[in-house]
Amino acid sequence: MTLDKVEIIEQAKRIGTLETSNLPAPDCCTVFQPSSPIIHGKLEDALEAEASLDLQTLTLDAVRGTERLRIPEDA
Repeated sequence: MTLDKVEIIEQAKRIGTLETSNLPAPDCCTVFQPSSPIIHGKLEDALEAEASLDLQTLTLDAVRGTERLRIPEDA
């Protein structure tokens, strides 16, 4: 099932999440975006930088505190 923007907004109103979604908060793009991004990077540099990351810990930190909601299709 897919929804367009208007349908998503209407569903958010029905299930009571619209107000929360409108709170001013940074999205993940602004949180993880570097202040001076490299537009034309080198693959070797990217692989080296990626190798230094603890992806398992970063992933666990990213999902810690999340909540799963099951929304009935008729909601």
